[in-house]
Amino acid sequence: MSATFPAHPDSHNLQPSRRPGPRGFREPAAPVRRVLVPLDGSVAADGALPLSDEVARAFGAEVALVRVLPPGPGARNPLSWEILRSGAQQHIARAAADLGDWSGVEAELVEGEPAQEVVDCARRRGADLIALTARGEGDGAGRSVGRTAHHILQQAGVSVLLLPKAAAPRRSPRRILVPLDCSLRAECVLPVLIPLARATGAHIILAHAVTVPTMVTAEPSAEDENLVARRVSRDLIAAADRLGEVACRLRAAGLRPWTVIQT
Repeated sequence: MSATFPAHPDSHNLQPSRRPGPRGFREPAAPVRRVLVPLDGSVAADGALPLSDEVARAFGAEVALVRVLPPGPGARNPLSWEILRSGAQQHIARAAADLGDWSGVEAELVEGEPAQEVVDCARRRGADLIALTARGEGDGAGRSVGRTAHHILQQAGVSVLLLPKAAAPRRSPRRILVPLDCSLRAECVLPVLIPLARATGAHIILAHAVTVPTMVTAEPSAEDENLVARRVSRDLIAAADRLGEVACRLRAAGLRPWTVIQT
């Protein structure tokens, strides 16, 4: 079930809001100032670089690259390890040079457990955002999110931009889907998205799902069904009002938001 809205070129569930001025709208504590991009030498991991570059440009943020190698040679062949280290240094330096046409890009080579080292690097550098692909070189097939990315999501303590593994680097998102639950806490993400949407020309889609109460009786009465219908109708109207207010604020910022409300 979905609310009824005017047609959109791509989906009948999307609508530009025309509600009057918004009520409270919480601003973020701070913009994105430092973006950390972990690399592992794979094409998949490098796929995070173009969009990370766009995000950094949108916010005027610094970019730092980090490559994590296994601990020193130990019992392994020292020559093989030095070749690996030299190749990693060249790769991360080349990536930094490719992004360095507009501002200084720092690159760091560390040793240790990948997820923990990335989290430690983010804290050490004061990164506001970690941008990486969902699966890297060491992740096998069959998992949408690799082990390293999963651990970073759990431990980071900062925002994480997780990109799908793609054959070609991704640029300029055309649409940004923002799930909202009509709370001010959820809406804190919106001001952060405004510079990104402006820089990329992406549409912001505000989405809300209305929960249909579950009937506990096997054969609900007509009165029960009527109560559920009234509750859902009330929640749909309340959600439309709130998303309309949020969309009005985004329009005032020069964007063209759309809303989708479903049950």
